[in-house]
Amino acid sequence: MDRFYDHKIESIGLDPVCVTQDDDFESSINVPDDGGRHSLSDTFRREYASLKDALARLVHNLAFLLRIRLLPRRQI
Repeated sequence: MDRFYDHKIESIGLDPVCVTQDDDFESSINVPDDGGRHSLSDTFRREYASLKDALARLVHNLAFLLRIRLLPRRQI
């Protein structure tokens, strides 16, 4: 779901939401790592990939907004 712009699948949200968050549930997903340093090439590679993803997401979202504005509701 994070890379909807790569898969050309639009996300749909529900309101009101049908799932709630349990704050008492313990998770290790957001635990910081041991603080090891990354090489300069790893940092550049990660930043390049992040920029490329951000541009792809921006282009996809702009194209989606144009489709919404230009097409009648029933064709979306």
